[in-house]
Amino acid sequence: GLLDFLNKVRGGGASDAEVVVEANLPDLGRRTLIIGAGAIRDGVAETTRILLSIDDDTERRQTARALEEAKQQAEQANLAKSRFLAAASHDLRQPLQTLSLLQGLMGRKVKDPEVSRLVSLMDATLGAMSGMLNTLLDINQLEAGMEQPEVVTFPIDDLLLRLRTEFGYHAAANGLGLRVVPSSAHVRSDPALLEQLVRNLLANAVKYTRDGKVLLGCRRHGDSLRIEVWDTGPGIPDEQLEAIFQEFHQLGNPARERSRGLGLAIVRRLSDLLDHRVDVRSRLGSGSVFSVALPIGRPEDGQPRARRRFQTTTSAVRAGVVLIVEDDPDVRETLALAFRNSGFTTVAADSGEQAIATLARDAPDPRLLVVDYDLPGGLTGLEVVERLREQAGRSIPVIILTGDISTATSGAINEFGFVRLVKPVKLEELMGVTQELLQPVQPAGAAQGR
Repeated sequence: GLLDFLNKVRGGGASDAEVVVEANLPDLGRRTLIIGAGAIRDGVAETTRILLSIDDDTERRQTARALEEAKQQAEQANLAKSRFLAAASHDLRQPLQTLSLLQGLMGRKVKDPEVSRLVSLMDATLGAMSGMLNTLLDINQLEAGMEQPEVVTFPIDDLLLRLRTEFGYHAAANGLGLRVVPSSAHVRSDPALLEQLVRNLLANAVKYTRDGKVLLGCRRHGDSLRIEVWDTGPGIPDEQLEAIFQEFHQLGNPARERSRGLGLAIVRRLSDLLDHRVDVRSRLGSGSVFSVALPIGRPEDGQPRARRRFQTTTSAVRAGVVLIVEDDPDVRETLALAFRNSGFTTVAADSGEQAIATLARDAPDPRLLVVDYDLPGGLTGLEVVERLREQAGRSIPVIILTGDISTATSGAINEFGFVRLVKPVKLEELMGVTQELLQPVQPAGAAQGR
């Protein structure tokens, strides 16, 4: 092979060429050599000379192979860690869900002030544990590169509506007013990742604001839209405005209050991933404003809305059958207890197949489906809901419960327009969403005769 190469160079078939040769050399063993050759022609004597260079490339190639193997091993370990954390997060949320519902039921029944205080402390602890689980998994997925943006044009009001529903209870529980201003704008972004980013900003505002109110709204600025979260919290010193986006940096929290986590660190990672600018301005004692700027999209390029906005009545609905599909026996039993305690009749199934079989028999017609997303038997909660609705012959209201906080799962649920509640959901939040779904509805504006 080497002689053919040299003859090719000498015959003018190649110039300044090189070839890689594997050779066994005395005392050196198997080596990888890069042989370069260049033809030098003497026009007068009509002779050709060949200039050779030999470079021993063995160590470099061995190092490159070792680095590639190490990289592959690190990637495999990172993926294994991500899978483990996701599984651990899901498994830990199941007992937390049971505890959260039991805590809510106890809070309704106890009258003794001292016991009520202990129940409230339990509520704060469960909330802190859930927040830490969410943050741990969020950061892990971002660092593992498991989240990649899928940018589309969509109406921002769908996102605002979901966050209003999700945070309405949390704000009220903290004694805060929450106002979400609707918007007709369309934007260009990844809907699930953007929702995750804004959710963390809103959660941060609710956690740090002790009294007053929180506002979520949008403001047009040229060809971009600014989503803004205003709060009446304690404010942030100027010198700390960048540090708050770093992990473990907590203002005024020397004892590392557990309810304050890493949400703003996730915001920074997500904003970099989406290429959306995040800003903050604040004055001590006068609250803060966090904003994220993203491109405005054309409505004609947008995806259709998942569901329409409705106005609801205020009367409580406490009758009808709730079909619960949940494989964890403790969570299933506690969910049934919670709904029965609120005046509903319940039918419970431990799998999608059992729920379908139950509905096919003489089970009462359900008014609400409460379905776990991760179910045994190969069917997801979304597939089970489709089968149940088809079997019932009508569009039954749905709550999807899930311990999976990934943007892929969130996006899949949002595409169907279902309410998504992340375990552990609080009793009052669960019942509040139930009332909203079951109240008589009419299209917004109908009450004004339009």
